[in-house]
Amino acid sequence: ILLVCPDLPQHLRDRLLASLKAACPNYMKWTDSEALKEFYRFLALHFAWWNRYTASGKGAPSNVDPATLRKEGLRRPNTSTFTPHTSKEFQLHMEEYKRLEECFQDVFDWINKTLKEILPEEYDIIGQYADVLPAGGFSPAYPFSGFVINFNVCTRIH
Repeated sequence: ILLVCPDLPQHLRDRLLASLKAACPNYMKWTDSEALKEFYRFLALHFAWWNRYTASGKGAPSNVDPATLRKEGLRRPNTSTFTPHTSKEFQLHMEEYKRLEECFQDVFDWINKTLKEILPEEYDIIGQYADVLPAGGFSPAYPFSGFVINFNVCTRIH
C-alpha cells in the first residue's frame, strides 16, 4: 500500500526538521551528494520489531509443543529465534530512539488517527502484529510495529 496524505497540519510539519536535529544532532550534516555520486551512503536507523525466523507450522500436529518437534534426521530447531525481537539498530541506539519517540509523538499520533480514519480495515490488519509484541512491547508508531529514520537521504526522482 502506498498512501500519500499531504494533510499533516502545518504546526507539526514546521517542527519536523528541528525535532530531528534536536533528537540526533550528530547524524544531521550537510553533504554534497552530487560530488560523492554513487559512493554516497546515508544512515538509516530501523527501530523495529522483527519476527523473521518463525516456522510456519504447516503440517505440524496441533497437540504437540513446537519446542519438541523435529524433522527426521535434523536437530531440534532453536525456538528462541521464533520470538519477536528488536532490531540491532534499535538495541544500539536506544537513547536516540527515546528522543525520537518523544520528539515525534504528535506526528505518530496524527498518523495513527489518520490511518484509522481513512483505512479502517487495513489499520486493524496492520495493528495485529503490534498488538502482540512480547513483554508488553509498545510501538509509538502504532499501528506499525516500528519506524525507520533516514538521515541525509538523497534519492533520484523516479
